Amino acid sequence: IAPQKPLVSRQFRVMSHFYRYGQVLMDQAIQKNRAEPLFIGNPHGLENIKAVMERRQGTILLNAHVGSWALAIETLKTRALTFQLKVVQYRADHAGPEERRGDAEQSVFAIRALLAEGTPLGLMGDRPLQGRFELVRFLDKLAPFDSTPFKLAAATGAPVIVTFGFKGVGYEYEFFASEPRIYRYATGQDRQVACARWVQEYAIKLAEKTRQYPDQWFNFFSFWSSEPTRPDGRELRQMNHPLINRSVTTSPGETWLGV
Repeated sequence: IAPQKPLVSRQFRVMSHFYRYGQVLMDQAIQKNRAEPLFIGNPHGLENIKAVMERRQGTILLNAHVGSWALAIETLKTRALTFQLKVVQYRADHAGPEERRGDAEQSVFAIRALLAEGTPLGLMGDRPLQGRFELVRFLDKLAPFDSTPFKLAAATGAPVIVTFGFKGVGYEYEFFASEPRIYRYATGQDRQVACARWVQEYAIKLAEKTRQYPDQWFNFFSFWSSEPTRPDGRELRQMNHPLINRSVTTSPGETWLGV
């Protein structure tokens, strides 16, 4: 929020941020009750997704808590973008540390099975799953980013497409999709170092989009101040974002894993 700015300026930016968030939520609610897309989708790189879908290849669509990725995809239905998409979500619960860790491990196995079946899978990269994170530079600070998508990609051979969806002018939504990338560990390469580099590259891309759409980063969790796990794997405090493996169908062609 630029702490060096005057108080009034900072408060204005905060209000502008929440106002934009409210707009996106209202757009989602309106579209949810309509069979046909009301909003206009402007695709940038849609052909990259179509190419892997035509090969029926399990793909990781890597997103973040910015804009409205789901609504941006909804606007593209008229552009022959039809596929069975599963999206991984996190949820808060009150299970004990061992139970939550077990749920997360089971979900990772389920995700690998989906990718092996050729299912496109949506993952968020800006909220770490317990100890699976890398501390990288983001917006001139150090922040923890989830390393799970990249480890899954390297283990399964699934390509990764970085995707974003942002509210544009009026009824328009901008959808961005990068070229698919395969992540592999080189022979003799330190895997931790390689994974950290991949996560940093993703954080740079997210920072670029965040600066382009500064009022549409909607990660309202303890992003900057969340405490990592101990070296022995024990948690410093209760985590509130375990990954669970429960499918909830929300609309034709799309399933959310978790609530």
